[in-house]
Amino acid sequence: MKTSRITLLIAAIMTVISVEAQKPVLEGESLEAQFEYVKTKSSRWQNYTMVPDPLFEQLKKSTNDTLSAKYNKIKELNQLIAQKNADLAAINTKLTDTQDELQQTIKERNSFTVFGINMSKVAFLSIAGFIFIGLLVVAAAAALLFQKGNMAAKKIKKDQEQLKQEFEDYRQETRKRQEQLVIQHHKEIQKLKGMG
Repeated sequence: MKTSRITLLIAAIMTVISVEAQKPVLEGESLEAQFEYVKTKSSRWQNYTMVPDPLFEQLKKSTNDTLSAKYNKIKELNQLIAQKNADLAAINTKLTDTQDELQQTIKERNSFTVFGINMSKVAFLSIAGFIFIGLLVVAAAAALLFQKGNMAAKKIKKDQEQLKQEFEDYRQETRKRQEQLVIQHHKEIQKLKGMG
């Protein structure tokens, strides 16, 4: 009797489930919602859950469709990532080339050729600065030498003028003495002639 009740109960449940199974599983709902629907529509016996085949097949198809859509989305995203990585690699290559060109341009801008020698502007400006400072030192030394020579020439000229003046004074004095001597000598001669 007990087995016939269980059989009758199982037959009634199966009939209800087959009628319910013919209803579409919640289309457009999440997998979680679909599993909950199947759980509510399934019968339980002890620790077992009995899912009717049509409901199970619909759930399986829905799960496979969802997984397939997710796999396709993952595949698309992986392709997109691969494309973005390729684009990024190309951009990095262009960036490296651009940076190399920039460095070369800066190097060329900061250097030029002087007498067939390629040198940087810093080296050229350093050399030019040393040459300029050297020329200033030489010009200052030349100016000092010129001033010293000019002062020496002025002193010599002044000494010469002074010597000339002294000589002229001496000559004048000597001439006057000579004249006085001649006059005195003449007076002496006249005196001697007048005496004699």
